[in-house]
Amino acid sequence: MVGYRPRRRNSSNHSSRLRRRLLVLPFIAGVFALTTGVTLAASVQDQANLGPRIGEVVSTGATSFGQTFIAGITGPLTQVRLFGCNANNDLTSVQVALYPATGVAPNSTPDTAPGALAIESLSGSRLSGIPPAADCGSYLPFDITFTSTATVTAGARYVLVISATATDPVLGGLTLQSSDQSTYLNGNRSRSVDSGATWTAVTTRNLLFATYVDDGTNTSLRPDILESFGLPTNDSCTPVPMEVRTNIAERETGWGRSWTQGAWLNNGRGGPVCVRTLRYSPTLQGYAAVQ
Repeated sequence: MVGYRPRRRNSSNHSSRLRRRLLVLPFIAGVFALTTGVTLAASVQDQANLGPRIGEVVSTGATSFGQTFIAGITGPLTQVRLFGCNANNDLTSVQVALYPATGVAPNSTPDTAPGALAIESLSGSRLSGIPPAADCGSYLPFDITFTSTATVTAGARYVLVISATATDPVLGGLTLQSSDQSTYLNGNRSRSVDSGATWTAVTTRNLLFATYVDDGTNTSLRPDILESFGLPTNDSCTPVPMEVRTNIAERETGWGRSWTQGAWLNNGRGGPVCVRTLRYSPTLQGYAAVQ
């Protein structure tokens, strides 16, 4: 969910101006807002499967899904990105847990015997970051941040286990987007229909996902900058409308689609947005879009 959090001034006038700026400009899709990201940990994207998508599954009640990945960075797993929606706008809880993996892709399943390495549960207002049913056809991403992290080790296999409950166990639940297994050869989807007691490997599919790991670097003096604007009526983030002002000259790079509950969009109703992160590059001596 896109938001704005103020930061204390830095001794660098240039950096201070970047962090203080908040632009709100009306245009064809609603408004444009620039916010600053507060980096509590130097989390970087590690593993990712971005598709293309070929289908979807729904986690609700006793049905849970797993996604195997091989960590590429050693460090605390801070965040997981999934793609999907609140299928019937009646989710009551969503849980993401991290387990060791047993077996090798495409036949891998969660190793639940030693217990979960980390668990993050969402309920109440924390579910508002999941795109609503009206946006199920847009296949938007949403992020789940671990409040208690577990360290993953580069080269080791793990499974993300996603479960959910909804008021209506038939029509409700958490819709998750899937791809062909070949789009991420280091993993595969798995499925449980008895609340995680037993698991079956799905050898032909992966979930769309991304993992974020704290790589141990200190970026507190150069915080990330988050830029976003309302999704245009042509349903595409590029080319960026001329009415939108950005912080760097490369206007067209790094954009992706997401969802915000922010009051700055659609008269307080929120909605789909285009978003990107700008990160300071010591090599470039300036900010560049994270690809």
